[in-house]
Amino acid sequence: MGLESQVDMLSQKVTDKIEDAIDKSKEIAKEQKEDSKQAVNSWMDKYTSSNGEMSYDDFKKGLAGELDGIEGTGEHKLADVILDIIDAERMMSTLRGYVEDIGDLIKDNEGLATELETAKADLDDAIKEESENAREGDEDCKSTDPIGFTSENVRYDFFVDNDDNGDITNETEFLGAKDGFSEMAALDKDGDNKVTAAELEAGNVKVIKTHEDGTQEIVNASEVLKNQTDSIDLSSYQSENKDIGSGNKLLGTFDVNINGQELDGYQTLDTQNWLDANYEFSDEVAGLGRFAQDITTAQEIYKPERSVDDMNAELDELDAKLDTVYTTMGFTRTEVKQFVEQTVDGSEKKAKKVENFFAEQTKAAEVQEAKKAEAEKDELEAELEEEKDEE
Repeated sequence: MGLESQVDMLSQKVTDKIEDAIDKSKEIAKEQKEDSKQAVNSWMDKYTSSNGEMSYDDFKKGLAGELDGIEGTGEHKLADVILDIIDAERMMSTLRGYVEDIGDLIKDNEGLATELETAKADLDDAIKEESENAREGDEDCKSTDPIGFTSENVRYDFFVDNDDNGDITNETEFLGAKDGFSEMAALDKDGDNKVTAAELEAGNVKVIKTHEDGTQEIVNASEVLKNQTDSIDLSSYQSENKDIGSGNKLLGTFDVNINGQELDGYQTLDTQNWLDANYEFSDEVAGLGRFAQDITTAQEIYKPERSVDDMNAELDELDAKLDTVYTTMGFTRTEVKQFVEQTVDGSEKKAKKVENFFAEQTKAAEVQEAKKAEAEKDELEAELEEEKDEE
């Protein structure tokens, strides 16, 4: 989801919370508002003084419980309003950050566009050369050999994680991309005509799971072939040469034995275009290799649908609506905003705390090492002095 989409989604959530809070806050009695202020301040103090031991969810549950007790009506309007206020402030803080990020992205792209203009000729030549090398004479697109099987509407494909990044980097990492099914057969180290999870993992082979909705995840082979008897039957391989649409071919079939079931495995020859449309390559995400031109072009032409000024104006309108709730409830917005800043920045503070701890440990170790070196120096000097006296 892009930053602009997240801004739109969060803005709607904030709007809904504020409007709901405005409606309910008008119906809450004055004495309940006074008691609620004390409860809010008390729970905010508990949360911030817990140094991360109390989660934000625990804070909300504890405060809601106390506010419900103050109200005693069973309708929970007081708790709803207060928690809506705090949640709205947290979302507003996040929204401001998103809009600031969009502004920074626009500036970065303006600078990038200038740089790209000066380097465009060299980039085009490099992409052209790489594309020609990749196609290797195929006018359509390079083809490669995914090897896998399907089970319960999930597709499983094997790939070799050559760069150990935990993702499939590009189409050349598919098992079989270079030497076809012989790459699978080469994994059979004990010569029993079966490839097990242990042999797959010994060859650094992982599995891409493609679910029915198109989402994908990377898993270890042992998460797919879980039992000791699970294996790929090399002796069952049958050569095929069938067109299966989209310029792809079925090259062969084989049996996969999983949990007592015999599943149909496949080896296909798929066009690069089809693979790009059906798999998530990390090179494409990072804009590397043959995907470099597409990514840089996207950065060059990036423009948000709305200006940052328009987004900030919408946030100012939400701020004004939120002020209405504070006024009705008689709350001090400054205190709540300070609390929100602490909760939103909590992870950063924890990271800094850890960083400081290790810095102190390193410093202490250096001091200890220096003391040890000084003691060894004194001991050596004493030995030399003693030898001198003996002479």
